[in-house]
Amino acid sequence: MTPRKIQDFLKVVLSDLKHSNWVTLPHWTSGRTVSSTESLQQISQQLNGLVSESSSYINREGLASSAKMKDLEEKEFEQKFAKEGVLREQLQFHIQTIGILVSEKAELYTALTCTQQAVRQKAGESEDLMNHLLSSHQHVGELERTLSAVSTQQK
Repeated sequence: MTPRKIQDFLKVVLSDLKHSNWVTLPHWTSGRTVSSTESLQQISQQLNGLVSESSSYINREGLASSAKMKDLEEKEFEQKFAKEGVLREQLQFHIQTIGILVSEKAELYTALTCTQQAVRQKAGESEDLMNHLLSSHQHVGELERTLSAVSTQQK
């Protein structure tokens, strides 16, 4: 993959993240917590640095022999390729984690909505039962007064 394609890919990924829900993942770096988007931006910057280092190295002159230059280029390419592989794996991991968290957030929101609806329903039932209880208490009071009046009349 060319350096330009890597840059374009990272721009698309970061652009997608800017339009997402910006879910924060804990990620420990030098004793502080950073969000996954910051972590992704750091990875992007590292990849961009590797690409720019490659470009500047290619443009450099001054090596004594082309054989030494070729050996150095191969070693540097292998090192950078290894670094890019690690960074790509980290980036892929963060992308997958964000996807999982967004999915979990949607599930939790759905569960919250259902729970709130059940609470409203139970509150309505509770109010109906309270009204019925008050009505029953009033009816019992009326019956007690009637009974008292009847027993007073029979004496």
